[in-house]
Amino acid sequence: MSNAPRRLYSYWPFPPAETEPAHGYSLRLVKAQGETSLRNFNIWNQIETEHPKPNRMMRDLEAHPIPEEWLSRLRANTPIRQGTFHHLRGHRLNFLQVRLQPRRWCRGCLHEEAYHRSWWDIESIHFCPFHGGELETTIEGAGSVTWKWLDFTHTSYGIDFGKQMDRIEGASPYARYLLGRFGWAEPFCAPLLDGLDISDVIEACEFVGQTLESPLRRETSPKGKHTAEIGFKALSGDRGDLAEALRRRLQTYDDIPDRENIMSYFQAPYVRLNELTRKSQGLVRRAFREAYVFEKEGLARRIVDSDLDVEFITTIEVGKRLGMGPQTARKIAAALGVYHGSRDLGTIAASAIAAIGDFRDGLITRWEAYKRLGLPKGTINHLVRAGFLTMFAAANVGKRTGGRFSPHEIDGLLRMIEALPITGKGDRPCKFNGYHLAYNMKPGELACACLRGEMTVIARRKGRGFMRLVLEGRPEGDPPRKPSAIPIIRDPGTVSLFEAEALLNLTGAAVRRLVRSGHLVAVKQHSKITLLKRDQVLAFGSAHATAADYATCLMIDPKLLGDRLVHLGAKPIVALGRDGKSGRALFKRADILRLLDLDVDPTVFDDPRIVRFWTAFSVVAAHRCPSLILPPRLPPHELFLRDARRSIRVTLRHKTGSAEISCVISALKAPKTRVFVDLGKEEDEISAIMLVDAISVAVDQGIKKLNASRRATYRNTKAGPAKAARP
Repeated sequence: MSNAPRRLYSYWPFPPAETEPAHGYSLRLVKAQGETSLRNFNIWNQIETEHPKPNRMMRDLEAHPIPEEWLSRLRANTPIRQGTFHHLRGHRLNFLQVRLQPRRWCRGCLHEEAYHRSWWDIESIHFCPFHGGELETTIEGAGSVTWKWLDFTHTSYGIDFGKQMDRIEGASPYARYLLGRFGWAEPFCAPLLDGLDISDVIEACEFVGQTLESPLRRETSPKGKHTAEIGFKALSGDRGDLAEALRRRLQTYDDIPDRENIMSYFQAPYVRLNELTRKSQGLVRRAFREAYVFEKEGLARRIVDSDLDVEFITTIEVGKRLGMGPQTARKIAAALGVYHGSRDLGTIAASAIAAIGDFRDGLITRWEAYKRLGLPKGTINHLVRAGFLTMFAAANVGKRTGGRFSPHEIDGLLRMIEALPITGKGDRPCKFNGYHLAYNMKPGELACACLRGEMTVIARRKGRGFMRLVLEGRPEGDPPRKPSAIPIIRDPGTVSLFEAEALLNLTGAAVRRLVRSGHLVAVKQHSKITLLKRDQVLAFGSAHATAADYATCLMIDPKLLGDRLVHLGAKPIVALGRDGKSGRALFKRADILRLLDLDVDPTVFDDPRIVRFWTAFSVVAAHRCPSLILPPRLPPHELFLRDARRSIRVTLRHKTGSAEISCVISALKAPKTRVFVDLGKEEDEISAIMLVDAISVAVDQGIKKLNASRRATYRNTKAGPAKAARP
């Protein structure tokens, strides 16, 4: 047998139809020769297969003296295979996008004119664009019809191949669009697809259709009859329509994403994006991102086409252009509603830079905010922590401008104050300022309570901000009194925050952080003083320590030791520094000893010389300088002693194994004094007396100079500027 071109037909009495391929026209010519069986025809002509071979059939037809116009029409309508592609009417299709098995047809089209249409061989077309019916592969009562059957009017059972069907306007838009691109129907516009090759159009429609059909984000639905139609519906509009369709699919997924990122929200389809060509991949990828961002940000408005043209830049880039910190840029963008935190890289639209700069220039200082709100200084942080105000720091890089605030938020708070309901009368009227003093409330906390509607407002008087409010006093107890008339009763078993600093050898900010976190419970809180239980403070100090305490004894960097403890599983009780560094974090002593495999606590001195000296020093200090606050034991590396009048600071330093303690005494308005205690002389009481006397002298000198400075300041203020200038 041979595949060489040959003349198979003796005559060709009719031309090919407008959309007829070579393998359909060949069947009609075989029947026109008087043949009733394709098998007999192939045997007589030495053709080795009964399956349709468009390339061979086209070559066989070209061997006949058929009019060139007919041949040109057949070449255009026949899917000619070249390598892994088919060429059809000037377009290139992938090998799998053309399917000849099984044979498919539309009975409505066959009823109108009995011949094979070339677009029936495009695999993704499942519905006729003219009659709306599904392309069939079998006929009831006749079963399947293969390519061996020559007749296009009747089956081998005598059943009509065609069937009367009404034409439907707008049936199968996807198939009609492809026919328009091939030139078989009137073309219409689809902006997102017109610039793509037909093979890319088919892939994009099937990809989007599978994404929209799948009920689970982690799975890809198999291609169905309606897959390409669904994808074309989403792609036939603009980019906003595509992103909105993906967003609706995102809202109806049945499974929960593993992580909060775009790849987890579009798992299976996002991984398959590389199956698309670069042009269509960029289109779908951006639509994925906009759908994810709009859904994560909770934006109620519809996604429009112009949203996909917006250029986004990072907060760092915005900060560089405007001379501000990236965090401030993020806060301002969030206040303006232009910050999209769910975007991976660029989070702020480049077009919003001018608005961010104008917003920054309109910020007001902390003092202006105090003045407009009618609050004393130091109270606005309560409003920030409660979420009523936003503080913008580092608004100008290189300038210490401090925290700044939005005048629009300030105006919003003033409107909230005006909107507070008033009763008009009350039994215990109390002004805002008098209320927080009388009932031991911080002004910022009282302001937050008013904004939350927790306070009864009797009236609003003339004034600024919160100072306008007249509040109803508390029903229990006596009428409000002046703060000076409220006595502060100290329990002997309590200590103040300042005393707790000395006992724990921590900073004031660290102690306040422990109180806020609940590790130290305040027995009494007053506007003047906060009291803690002494036993609780001492017990907490003996059970906890910072990484720096052990790092000094072990001769290790505190940060490295803190990081190692965290790596080994130690959980910090609280971070004592704002930077959150583990070297300044507080851990349980038991955890430190267990994780570092220490049998003996190196921070507890067992040197009898130190124990004797500290015992003697405590006894002498209790008699000669009772205002000095002493912890029960000497810390391992450095101790800061303080007195109750806050007039002195004594730094005691002792190295492990050393026989000497160095002391630096810093008193108010007095020069520093250095004292060295020799532990090897065994004259502990004498050394203690010498050190206490030096501390007492420094305290007296410092207080004397401080009082003199205060008297001079008072005289200058009383005399006025003119008199104060005289010598």
